[in-house]
Amino acid sequence: VTEAPLHLGAFARVSSSANNVRLQLSLHGITEAMTERFGIALHECNNTTIRKHFLGVANMGERRETKKAIIRRAQMLGYMPKDRDDDNQADAIATWDWACATFGQVVPSELHLFESRR
Repeated sequence: VTEAPLHLGAFARVSSSANNVRLQLSLHGITEAMTERFGIALHECNNTTIRKHFLGVANMGERRETKKAIIRRAQMLGYMPKDRDDDNQADAIATWDWACATFGQVVPSELHLFESRR
């Protein structure tokens, strides 16, 4: 499972350079090529769907607040140490969690509501 690449309008909103756009799309192309080469099914999911699954909502307002919420959720679930604040790692964890729930149909051993631990 991979997060679908951003559309060009989204790159413009986050002020990405042409080099960043090329890098992101090239990395996605490499992922597609490798999964095709080795006969692995590639599933793309957009970040809105992943965040709705992981946070319960698509965004928390500002981009920075959404990123912080993803980090807090990953930490609360024990997927990420409390002393880490890498939003890229948290995004990868959220994608992995969505994939487990969608394709693995994993049943959690504990209930973790969105901003609390029970």
